[in-house]
Amino acid sequence: MIEIKNLNINYEKDFFIVFETNLSFSAPTLLLGDESFSSAVFRSTIGIDKPKSGEIFIDGKNVKIIKSKDFPISYLPKQPVTFENKTAKENIEYSLKVRKFSKEKIKNELNSLETSFNLKFLSEKVKSLTNSKKIITAFLRAIIRKPKYILVENFFSSIDQNDLDLAKEIFNYALNSSIIIASEKDENFVKFYKDFNIVEVENGSVKT
Repeated sequence: MIEIKNLNINYEKDFFIVFETNLSFSAPTLLLGDESFSSAVFRSTIGIDKPKSGEIFIDGKNVKIIKSKDFPISYLPKQPVTFENKTAKENIEYSLKVRKFSKEKIKNELNSLETSFNLKFLSEKVKSLTNSKKIITAFLRAIIRKPKYILVENFFSSIDQNDLDLAKEIFNYALNSSIIIASEKDENFVKFYKDFNIVEVENGSVKT
């Protein structure tokens, strides 16, 4: 479970993006409405940003004492960073290589993805892919190590119509092994988050 207690986050002195927030995530959840709120919560959860006050716990451990390599979380921001001069396959492998997975394990995990989906673009350089395919590549990189939690920003709103079916397949595949905590700013995409708990946020707080 991810627990957020009395969280306050501000990037300007008197403007709080997250204000006195208490949340817990133990099941797939969609944060709907406030893009800045979701991004700030996600970044603080994985230790990129430090909140003004409040605490965040991951499976009972305060994030302040968890080393980055030990986070059971993958994070996919709205504009994920990719290695443009490497292939999509090399980008996906990277998540396992930095964690010292064996070559055999990496090969098996990639084979599993390739047999599960029609991934014709894996041999292409990322710089030649559409933005939609780049986001799918980054999502595959996030899920391949099967983290307990995946934090995802505006995933479906960033996917081209031609890639929606593939994106949905991969998204549902990830749900088999991970708890996804997602955010979307537009209610039109709620239909893709079947059976998710929906938490509406507005002006830095959870709507009641």
